[in-house]
Amino acid sequence: MPGKHVRFLDIPSMPQSNYSSSISPPILDQPSFPHDSKLVPPVRSLIRINPKLSVHERLIHYDLRLPPENALVHPKLGRFVNDQVTEPALSSMTIICEVLPRWSITVVESQLGYGVTIMDVLHAIYRSLRTSVSEADFVQLSPDMQRRVSDAFQRRYRSITDEKVHATEKSKGLKLVDVLGEKKMFAGLRSTLQGQKKWIVIATK
Repeated sequence: MPGKHVRFLDIPSMPQSNYSSSISPPILDQPSFPHDSKLVPPVRSLIRINPKLSVHERLIHYDLRLPPENALVHPKLGRFVNDQVTEPALSSMTIICEVLPRWSITVVESQLGYGVTIMDVLHAIYRSLRTSVSEADFVQLSPDMQRRVSDAFQRRYRSITDEKVHATEKSKGLKLVDVLGEKKMFAGLRSTLQGQKKWIVIATK
């Protein structure tokens, strides 16, 4: 592709991704949704998403290209990293993304019996989006999509001010997060209406 220089790792064509979170929730933050930290009960009722993850509120400002520790929160949000994602709590959940039709991850509670937390979700998404994109996958994209992905890749590594990190990220080549293009901001979760344990992550500009 003239004028564009992208790098690829020598990897096989990318399969569907399934990731189980293994991040332990910070012990300094106490759960606020819900407050009860007993074992996760069997799910018998309608699952409600934590309001802090509502696509309408946008209380968490998080660039999906960065580690979750860089997430900024609205002043009224307070601490959130140890909050459970749903009420009732779920021991695992599947997350998909409309921008990435082939992408799907399974997030498992990092603390047995506690339920999946917001930080479990953010870490699982971040790590999955760090998956390298093979050249075989790249050439299957439309020319316009290839341009957008290449531009996103260049914006990502050029935004890094540390020279060594900049060079390292450039050498690692395209990542799945680059396929998001300009829709790199986390905007919350919403139901898929395909079951109580399957949710869509919303990515926006």
